Amino acid sequence: MITFQDILDYGLPLVFVYFVLSLISSTLSQILMDTFEVRGKTLERFLILIAGENADDLLNLPQIRALQPIKFKSWFSIFGAQTEPKKLENIPISVLVDAFFSLMGLGNTKKKQGVREIKAAIRKMPESGGKQALLNWLEQGISNLEDLRLNTQVYFSGLLEQSVATANARSRSFVISFAVFMVIFFNVDSIQIVEDLIYGPQLRALVAAQAEAIVQQDSTDIVEINDMLETLDDLDYIRFGWFSLTLPRTNSILDWAGFIASKIVGLTITAVFASQGSTFWFDLLAKFK
Repeated sequence: MITFQDILDYGLPLVFVYFVLSLISSTLSQILMDTFEVRGKTLERFLILIAGENADDLLNLPQIRALQPIKFKSWFSIFGAQTEPKKLENIPISVLVDAFFSLMGLGNTKKKQGVREIKAAIRKMPESGGKQALLNWLEQGISNLEDLRLNTQVYFSGLLEQSVATANARSRSFVISFAVFMVIFFNVDSIQIVEDLIYGPQLRALVAAQAEAIVQQDSTDIVEINDMLETLDDLDYIRFGWFSLTLPRTNSILDWAGFIASKIVGLTITAVFASQGSTFWFDLLAKFK
């Protein structure tokens, strides 16, 4: 019968290993996202849907440019504090709507404009989703700027949410890719780990102590990726790496088939769990306190 103590003995070390792998994967993913400004580039693609060829003009409007964050020009710029504007990752919806209407020449809400004037201004815009949406609303009977602004705000809000969701999906894809790579590179086999823990009570105690030390920090922010890599390397009493692989000492096809199947399943289990994200495993580790 499996007891709660058994769950702690075998579950905590596994959770800790998954946490280390997840943290490394998440950190590498964040570095990649920041270096290549994936969120900013994703937002720009959605702005093209809104403004078409005028997307660059939209981004260059003063109210939009003022929102640009600042980043270092390169890794070496930290010594000279050389900075440059970073691509926008998010735009407040009210600012985006105002900028879009200004770009169309409809920014002056105090001046009463008729449907013909509004249509004429809209038709001057290049083809885009924003232009087509406004023309459709006019055809449906909406004839004043305030109602057009309200509809536009709802429309843009949906697009910005899609932009964020797309960027998050790419970040998630990076995390999974890094997790799979590390699992294969380090040969982190969950089945092998459990076998090592079963036959090594002292190993369980060592891993549990390291996991408890991480949890006591109460924050993953202070855990550097180099520290986690060293931690993963320090777990040499659990067999990581292909150099520690023990092959079957027989020519039996069944033995080799079982070994290969076990290895594939073990690596797959680790990859699936390690790609869940460091926050998930840190919260789970905290429950063992």
